[in-house]
Amino acid sequence: IPPHRPTAPRFPPRRNHLSLLSMTKAYLFDLGGVLLDDPQVQEFWPNNKESQRIRWQFGTGQLSREEFIKQGSKLLDVTSDQFLSRYLKAYTGMNINENVYNFYRTVQGQRYIFSDTNPIHFDFCIQRYPNVFDIAEDIFLSYEMRLRKDNLDAYTYVQQKLDRRPDQIILIDNNAAYVEMATSLGWQGVLYKQGL
Repeated sequence: IPPHRPTAPRFPPRRNHLSLLSMTKAYLFDLGGVLLDDPQVQEFWPNNKESQRIRWQFGTGQLSREEFIKQGSKLLDVTSDQFLSRYLKAYTGMNINENVYNFYRTVQGQRYIFSDTNPIHFDFCIQRYPNVFDIAEDIFLSYEMRLRKDNLDAYTYVQQKLDRRPDQIILIDNNAAYVEMATSLGWQGVLYKQGL
């Protein structure tokens, strides 16, 4: 997906755990839970292995959009239209995190997005918040890479694409396990917590 590029508001970064970013060259920001609110899809998805399988396969590009909707509607025993309507509704409450977004757009370095997502989620985000993606140098999405961030190969893939030393890369994520994986490769990591 080619990156777009416009502009947006200004922000002085807070002098907390984000202050160490000043010397870093490449900044990798997570989407849900960092730049944007997490979607509330768990409100209607059953928490079972079949649900997890469908979402994992869709998020790694192993299921087409059509097959995802077909399998999801069968799992929930609803029509395809009903399933898609409920699925999209889970995204409508997502808002931009202004604190992180303002840091993201003013940081002195190259900014990237590195996210576990799927085509439906990403289409919603890029249509609703195009300014988030317009200023990204590149976008690394699990369904395009066919790798989620629970797989160390995702990080080595991104590092190869960035063509940078590990110490020149920083990941900003709200998942401690993902930050640990990044730092195990020599990246810097910031565990983002809402409100900091």
